[in-house]
Amino acid sequence: MGTEGQARGRGTSSRGSRPARDGGRQRILEIIDLVPFQHEGLRRALEPFGGANHFDGDAYVAARASRDFGLFDRTALAERYWSVLQTLLRDLAAFGLAEARRLGVHEVRSAGPLFDGLADLGVLSRPDAVRLTEIQAIRNDDQHMYPAEVRRLVQAMLDLDAWVARFMAAYGRWFASWPQSSA
Repeated sequence: MGTEGQARGRGTSSRGSRPARDGGRQRILEIIDLVPFQHEGLRRALEPFGGANHFDGDAYVAARASRDFGLFDRTALAERYWSVLQTLLRDLAAFGLAEARRLGVHEVRSAGPLFDGLADLGVLSRPDAVRLTEIQAIRNDDQHMYPAEVRRLVQAMLDLDAWVARFMAAYGRWFASWPQSSA
């Protein structure tokens, strides 16, 4: 996705020890390293249903309602990758805003939380921040056993799949603009 290279190009690495003051930056780099794997996992898990570009929502809904573990497990796998990927993006927003505040990055003190905060800073568009917040709520509903309507869940998976690369590129540019560290 290129974000890892952008982040590491600033003299940091996702491996090895870091001074305590760089702990936030290190955690962000670790999460950045996880995103491509989880995104590829989601894309692979969507393949039995036609993939992201030719997704068969009816087949997914039928598999999710099925009492056949083989069919149901396919949906569970897709939802697991989606859930982890959503959590990683949420964590990038949270850790990024916290670390940027610690470093004194311009205007971050007045930014809102999570995706809204990234939109306040111009990292994300406002509509993308709103949708990512909605996707987070759908993920939370599903994780807490308040079954989200399946088609709503499917659209959230497809939207997240479509936005990951754009999110990571924008986040990478923002991350690369930060000062290296503070004393």
